[in-house]
Amino acid sequence: MSEEIFDVVNDRNEVIGQETRSVVHARGLKHRAVHVLVFRKNGDLFIQKRSMAKDADPGRWDTSAAGHLDAGEGYMEAARREVKEELGVDCPDSLTFLFFYSYPRSYVLWPTFAHQFSKNGGSRKH
Repeated sequence: MSEEIFDVVNDRNEVIGQETRSVVHARGLKHRAVHVLVFRKNGDLFIQKRSMAKDADPGRWDTSAAGHLDAGEGYMEAARREVKEELGVDCPDSLTFLFFYSYPRSYVLWPTFAHQFSKNGGSRKH
């Protein structure tokens, strides 16, 4: 399997190049990722524990689904893909955007989306 390729971005979130995952992380290059918060109808938030095999924060609690954007991929597309890959469920075409953040000394830009799943397994926007 070939290594993932990420878009490298500047402080205005403009693509300035592309690089492999390992180089992006080793050099601390700014790149894009998403988080999705999945809520049950009663308001409970689904979280998951990261694999011990992860290169960043292994074994820590994390949001419902998260991951990097592939080079050229949009935020919404990546969010839907991560929910499918990590939770095995299809999301609607549009998730609800909540907020966008990047903390000091961070090299990742994290938009965060929300989605609510009904009791019977269906879904709706939150």
